Amino acid sequence: MNHFTVGFLRYQNPDGVPDRGFDPEKELGLKGTLLKGWFPAVNYGLSGIGTNQLKHLYHTVPTVVDSFSKVVRSHTFKFGGEYRKAMANFFGGNGAYGGLNFGSAQTALPYLSGDSGIYSVVGSPFASFLLGQVGSAYMNSPVHMSYR
Repeated sequence: MNHFTVGFLRYQNPDGVPDRGFDPEKELGLKGTLLKGWFPAVNYGLSGIGTNQLKHLYHTVPTVVDSFSKVVRSHTFKFGGEYRKAMANFFGGNGAYGGLNFGSAQTALPYLSGDSGIYSVVGSPFASFLLGQVGSAYMNSPVHMSYR
């Protein structure tokens, strides 16, 4: 007896934050730096908050299964195989929501920068975050792909 099966599985895994109406200019006071509608990624030396992912992941898994069984007297012989190909199509870009990096330079003591003692490492990224002193900001444009 032969049993043959063909299958196809496709599912979408959207990875990102839906538009929640967040306005970085109004809420954080950052003018013209980030996309409206999303909270940016914030990095301040500890585990950051927010995300900068704007992507969709489509998984496509075609499968083919074939099995054959034969009974000869008191013996049963079974043979079979399965072919499965897992494919993932990625659309989007990292850094699309933008991000803010807070460093220790904003809260360090600049006049002690040449000192090799304990004061040379003064400054805290988290303190810069609490004061709102952004070290750097970034934003990548999302890549939109089209197929014909």
